[in-house]
Amino acid sequence: MPQAKRIAGYDELNENEFAYWTETGGWYLNLPGCGVATLRKHEVTEHEDGTITASPSIKTWGHDENGNEVVMHGYLERGVWRDC
Repeated sequence: MPQAKRIAGYDELNENEFAYWTETGGWYLNLPGCGVATLRKHEVTEHEDGTITASPSIKTWGHDENGNEVVMHGYLERGVWRDC
């Protein structure tokens, strides 16, 4: 997966892009094909280059275009997603 793009907020979200943003309530992450995950239960570190690292690992689920459940589990380190 490519490096995540930081966007200003949900209104700028293209659901096909790997993106993160902060709004009232904390940080959010969009994983294409899975949907939006909240990072409220994660420690998020914002780096000097604007990327973020979230820990512990992120596990989220959503539905694909056919309604099938999709589960993603991985790490976000300096804006780069790595599957577990």
